[in-house]
Amino acid sequence: MIFLRRVPLLTARVGLGGRRFTTTGSTFLYEQGQSVGDQQREYFYFIDHQGQLFLDDTKIKNFVTCFKDRAFLRFFFRRLKANDTSRYRDEFPFYSPCGPEINYVCCDDLPVVFSQLSRGTVPVDWNDPQSAMTTGEQPVQLSSSATQGTEQQQQQHRSSTDGGDDEVYKLWYGGDLHQILSIPFQPQSLFMLPGTGRIYHEAPEKLGGIGLVKSSLAIEFGKHFVYDDQANPDEDYPTGFNFQGTVHRLENSFTKHFAHINSDDT
Repeated sequence: MIFLRRVPLLTARVGLGGRRFTTTGSTFLYEQGQSVGDQQREYFYFIDHQGQLFLDDTKIKNFVTCFKDRAFLRFFFRRLKANDTSRYRDEFPFYSPCGPEINYVCCDDLPVVFSQLSRGTVPVDWNDPQSAMTTGEQPVQLSSSATQGTEQQQQQHRSSTDGGDDEVYKLWYGGDLHQILSIPFQPQSLFMLPGTGRIYHEAPEKLGGIGLVKSSLAIEFGKHFVYDDQANPDEDYPTGFNFQGTVHRLENSFTKHFAHINSDDT
């Protein structure tokens, strides 16, 4: 079936994929599985703000119509990267190659959406008073240098993994149902955008280095942010995050990605 997609006029990007649109744009036609040359076929996908993956031309996008097969999601997201081809770079900023198939991807916000925090593979129980977020006595403020870690640790944190050490806290992405791919949880890299409540965390560099935290997980994280005494939480960035009884000083390094966005536009 030929699908007519309305392409909003791109006015800004967050990292490689987050976008803010005006109401005017252009249109173009595509057909799922269309052939390019003798061998290559093209498919078009969409990732929503919950991290769910759909065929782009799916009319009703919800839990029922998203992709759920664990093997397919792992295969798809492990190969996902910035669109460095000569086709659809503005409309579909990412793609996942699969042999003779090219799977182009656009996003509601970003291609990486973190849906779960776990210790090893055991999800954090937010109702457990001894959970990772509440364990510890009075919070102790760390200096920014203390939270940066060694160069080796920072390199590890920037590498996407499939699991690993059972003692490592991880954020999972690659669909909204399974533990597909993970990256070590870095409390100091969390970033809340005032005015929207959206929370971000560092992600693999090949996908822009920044990922969105799913709304249900963001609600839990939001309870543990720390603000300066004179700060207005509706307008100012949090400066700390209370994790395991320690307040980690936030780097807020993602402010540069949002410098062009006024909170009233979101």
